[in-house]
Amino acid sequence: MAKSEQTDQIWAALAAAQGTMKNAAFDAVNPHFKNRYATLASVIDTAREALSKAGIAVTHTNDVFARVKHADNGTEVILEEEFLVTTLGHKSGQWIESRRRVPIGLKAQEYGTWLTYNRRYALCAMIGISADEDD
Repeated sequence: MAKSEQTDQIWAALAAAQGTMKNAAFDAVNPHFKNRYATLASVIDTAREALSKAGIAVTHTNDVFARVKHADNGTEVILEEEFLVTTLGHKSGQWIESRRRVPIGLKAQEYGTWLTYNRRYALCAMIGISADEDD
């Protein structure tokens, strides 16, 4: 997790928002496993008002981060990896973010499915709500 230098105000605001949020409504059924879950829309609908009242905005963006890998022969190779970045930003300017590496080689439909699924899970994890039945 990455974060701004100061985080006291965003954590206080998130705690206040969590005090008013309930878990997301299960509004879909997984056709393979027959379990119920909350869609991304349901999670956003659950969180938006409470977060907004607390001065917290949510963004999901894609970014490319470079990292250096050291090869066995001592050379350095720069690898660029794409990440889904979920950010909670507070009106104070403080922020926290979560990054999830996007798998390489996804076809367009797989990419969209992956993004939706991981936006839902990242947001739920960051705001402390559930979107799935326990199994």
